[in-house]
Amino acid sequence: MKVYENKEIQVIKEVLVKTICDICGKEVPLNHYEVTTGHHDWGNDSIESIENFDICSDECLKEQFNIYLKSRYRRKFIEIEHE
Repeated sequence: MKVYENKEIQVIKEVLVKTICDICGKEVPLNHYEVTTGHHDWGNDSIESIENFDICSDECLKEQFNIYLKSRYRRKFIEIEHE
């Protein structure tokens, strides 16, 4: 037989309060870009190349895209989502 009681407990949780642009350092608005980049040049180890970025504006997205274009990897990829 199991006996239960109601007990009050306190829980501390990590909660997202704001997002900062990975390019300019400004706070990201609700309608921002989420960018994922990576490559497949290392075979199975390529998973380590995947990076995620929060981008606040079109200007910062252009800068992130230029960084991507300058990448030396041959089999690179970029995914851009607009929230």
